[in-house]
Amino acid sequence: MTKTAMCVEESLNSYLGKGLSDREISKLTGVSPYYVKLWREKNGVTSLRWKKGLTKESCEMSYAKHSGSIKDVAEDLGVCVSSARRALKRFGIDTGSRFNIHKGTLVNKYGTFEKNVVESRLKNGKLTVAELGVSYGLKEYQMVHVLRLLGIDFRNSLCDTRVRGSKITVSMHQLLLGTLMGDASMKSNCIGSASYHLGHSINQMDYAFHIAGKLKQYLATIKLRDTKCQTGIKKTVELWTHAHSKLYPYYSSFYSNGKKCFDYDFISSMTAEGLAYWYMDDGMYKKYRCILCVGKVGETTLGVFEKLLRVNFGIDARRECRDKAKGYWDIVLSKSSKVRFLSLIRPYIIASMGYKLGFGSPTKVQDIGERFRSLHGLL
Repeated sequence: MTKTAMCVEESLNSYLGKGLSDREISKLTGVSPYYVKLWREKNGVTSLRWKKGLTKESCEMSYAKHSGSIKDVAEDLGVCVSSARRALKRFGIDTGSRFNIHKGTLVNKYGTFEKNVVESRLKNGKLTVAELGVSYGLKEYQMVHVLRLLGIDFRNSLCDTRVRGSKITVSMHQLLLGTLMGDASMKSNCIGSASYHLGHSINQMDYAFHIAGKLKQYLATIKLRDTKCQTGIKKTVELWTHAHSKLYPYYSSFYSNGKKCFDYDFISSMTAEGLAYWYMDDGMYKKYRCILCVGKVGETTLGVFEKLLRVNFGIDARRECRDKAKGYWDIVLSKSSKVRFLSLIRPYIIASMGYKLGFGSPTKVQDIGERFRSLHGLL
């Protein structure tokens, strides 16, 4: 190494020790900022100073002083919030959300929040999430983020976003069991949380809104859609819930291997109410028998269905292949079992599904938009 190179490196080390930036050092030493950066990385030296006169010490002191509020740190350092956040990240200062479980305090980039205080404002003040956000100087999506980190349950924007309990009631449990045995499905984007989806033709709009009303505290949206089918495009009504930890046990049971499956130990808790939802989803009424259209399932699943009906409800049923080419199956209840089956489910069948008990015929929705708005207003 030449004397000139040694002098340059000594100067670099000296200037970095004084807290100068790479660009300032390059001007003093006559080398490029890129050379200064390469020298630092080669020798494991970190730059103690960043742009706008920010140092690690000043950032740490300001961050501690303002209890982790990046907005206050930015004001204290005289820079914008983005610059303050990048500086804290560059200096290795942890700016992640910190929630003290025992004290019930959350510290994150939006500020410091006491769980009891936030929950009290939301409940006792009867505020919406948007209104609560305004009181903290936050936008609605930011307030939602804070509430989720604090573990506070709240209703969604489709309803009124006020706090409600997320408990799965007995009736909701039966609804979930019955509809998941039928046409409903679930999705999980992360471990420990899952969402629920149900879609039906517009003639079943009343039934879809009945389900939405039962799952109201979880409901994310319900809307009309144009769905492609073999005969072209048909209108459907579909609903989705928010992803929630309370729904995950249903997902882990019905989708244990990635596809819908049926575990007898889990569905054995089904009562007549759950059976009614299954029938409203998949059932078909005939003069001498009732049919559960279970679709493309395997021998094991058919055995689970027959066992469930026999053990839980004392109903004898047999399997019948509806379409051998596609592998579609039906569970057929004989005339003798039909009477007992209908007597069990009748109290839980809603009015619009009366035709599945043999009363009249399916009704067709005429004014789709008007009917949808009227039902939506009742949620």
